[in-house]
Amino acid sequence: MVMTNAVENTMYSLSENYIYTYEAFNEYFNHLSKNGKLSFMMHSNMDLLKIVNTGIEVLLDKGIKPKEVTDYFVIINGVSIEHKNMHGNKVAMPLVII
Repeated sequence: MVMTNAVENTMYSLSENYIYTYEAFNEYFNHLSKNGKLSFMMHSNMDLLKIVNTGIEVLLDKGIKPKEVTDYFVIINGVSIEHKNMHGNKVAMPLVII
């Protein structure tokens, strides 16, 4: 987790960072061993979408077949069984392992 939920009182608090870019993912994957895994814990569904979409794009460019790309992802909802009624079907603090 490289981000916080707190908004800082600086001019950078609303700026986009580069951790979810195509270039960053390409570097992350290049540093993994053959069976290496990359994991992200997100604060929101928007971050989840960024990570999954960028991960898919990079994996496809690395030669993974489109019908096999989902075999490379695990998405875990951060809602515990005790709190599922509070959150309904919403995803909260998702974890993605690629």
